[in-house]
Amino acid sequence: MSKYGPTAHLTASTHNWSGHYLASAKAVLDGNWAPQDLWGGIKDGMVELAPFGPAVPAEVKALAEAKQAEIAAGTLHPFQGPVKDQAGTLRVAEGSVLSDQDMLGFDWYVEGVLGKLPK
Repeated sequence: MSKYGPTAHLTASTHNWSGHYLASAKAVLDGNWAPQDLWGGIKDGMVELAPFGPAVPAEVKALAEAKQAEIAAGTLHPFQGPVKDQAGTLRVAEGSVLSDQDMLGFDWYVEGVLGKLPK
């Protein structure tokens, strides 16, 4: 996106599944592939931040990189409670972490998000 908005693009999440695809293809060729649920993320290198645009201040970049490192280390969970929905209802209790299954059924906006989900 930085190509199209070089002064407006801040960063973005990028998804790189090449390692997983290569490992899966090798497993198929070796005859030991099996289907699996996969939740790859920052820790696995499957999700990363794109390069930061020039408008991002150095301290913001450093903070984002630190948070990315905490997520990779497992010390920061983005969906750790308390998390409330738009109506103020507690959806994730303090200290609890939203499970992968719960994230698959995530059909509500968090507190502070404006708008309505499409029906």
